[in-house]
Amino acid sequence: MTPVLASDIMDRARVALNDQGASLYTNSTLLPILKIVNDELCDKLIVGGMQNLKSTGVSDLDIDAGDTTPDVPPDDMIVPIELFEKRVGDDDNNFTPIIERNWLPTETPSTNLGVWQWTGTEIKFLGATEEKTVRVRYYRVITSITANNSPAEIYRSFNWLAHRTAEYAANSIGENPVKAAMINKDTVKYDTLLMQILNKNKQGDRVRRQPFRLPRRRVV
Repeated sequence: MTPVLASDIMDRARVALNDQGASLYTNSTLLPILKIVNDELCDKLIVGGMQNLKSTGVSDLDIDAGDTTPDVPPDDMIVPIELFEKRVGDDDNNFTPIIERNWLPTETPSTNLGVWQWTGTEIKFLGATEEKTVRVRYYRVITSITANNSPAEIYRSFNWLAHRTAEYAANSIGENPVKAAMINKDTVKYDTLLMQILNKNKQGDRVRRQPFRLPRRRVV
């Protein structure tokens, strides 16, 4: 499937703005707005509990001896799900679970990290006496739009993104609230269609999934 790029979305936004020739609403003008709108879509998916945000990959972090928090956590992470550790250089089969705690015990660090805590903003460890590789599974945000050739990650989101971008642009650049209100009618229509498509994709799974929520993890 050919990805829909930011430039394609901005072309659609210009149709809604009646500026196909880009006399006012150029890509350089619309791109900052589209970035904001894409972030808004991510927020909508988080609130709506969409499975699109469950990361199917992992991130491996290097934790130096004595470190109590990752220097560079995954930049697209909303909240961690599970952590595993191994000695640096060991085969991946040697990963062992790190146990989540509500708070870290007052213990002397050992060769293993053993336990971890999520503070709401960062992962915390007791620290280990040797360097570790930590594998993190986590819920993530959708991919940011940063350039004209950035792809839209969410399937069939391009019409909503285009009309929401056009609506913002009509208000903030064109200073035309009447035009923005007219575009908003189509934005609402595409919002409804997009949510129906995403929910239909969830219902079409062969195995019934639990609704996506930021997890209430059972910790000790």
